Amino acid sequence: MGMKLEAIREDRTRGGRSTYQCSYTLPATPLWVMIASSKESAGANSPDEQNQPVVPALIHDILSVEHLWHYTDRDSSRSSNNQASCKMPDGDQDFLSNLCNIADNRLYKIVKWCKSLPLFREIGMDDQIALLINSWCELLLLSCCYRSMSTPNEIRISHEKSVTLAQAQAMGLSPVIERMFNLTEHLRRLQVDQYEYVSLKVIILLTSDAHGLKEPDKVRACQKEVLEALQNYTASHYPHQPSKFGELLLRLRA
Repeated sequence: MGMKLEAIREDRTRGGRSTYQCSYTLPATPLWVMIASSKESAGANSPDEQNQPVVPALIHDILSVEHLWHYTDRDSSRSSNNQASCKMPDGDQDFLSNLCNIADNRLYKIVKWCKSLPLFREIGMDDQIALLINSWCELLLLSCCYRSMSTPNEIRISHEKSVTLAQAQAMGLSPVIERMFNLTEHLRRLQVDQYEYVSLKVIILLTSDAHGLKEPDKVRACQKEVLEALQNYTASHYPHQPSKFGELLLRLRA
């Protein structure tokens, strides 16, 4: 299905297609092999200074625009008004209607967030659109799962809405919610932090095999920058978990 530019303007979020199946381009050589850091000169820094955890500048830049992803008080009020006006008598329909309203508001925020990402701005407009069409659903799912790490028995669709597995089964949504519970449990087990979470979102967005890309090599190069930054971050902050970077990537392909 095609998607015109106006379909993802900030004031129009409907349109496009998505899939619940993830397809991420990973380099042939596993990037979770530690990247050896070069030393300017032997003994230039003390061992303590060399081993200090660091946050790569790229991840700092990604985190700096994360506020655009989140609801403001005004957004929450608008979402609540929309949901109130779209309520249906049947409970299942009401829940699904609320989900659609939440998705509409989230897509509006996703577009603003994407447009401010440092690497995304380097990609042509047509490819930006293709990447958004390809990834918006996965981005929403990951954000719900990350938000649900502190609530083991429910998935937090938004700050105001949540769903249990029993409720999902009653509404015929158990396949999707079961997958989300599974991913949430993996994120909880790995103790994914905010730096890793925002990096994973950008890795999902920059999928070089997205349909219709005109410059997949440029997208692949941008994704590689984020992968390497995330690898350096996990190696620096979690030296006692040398497999964490690889496990994070495996979760994206689950």
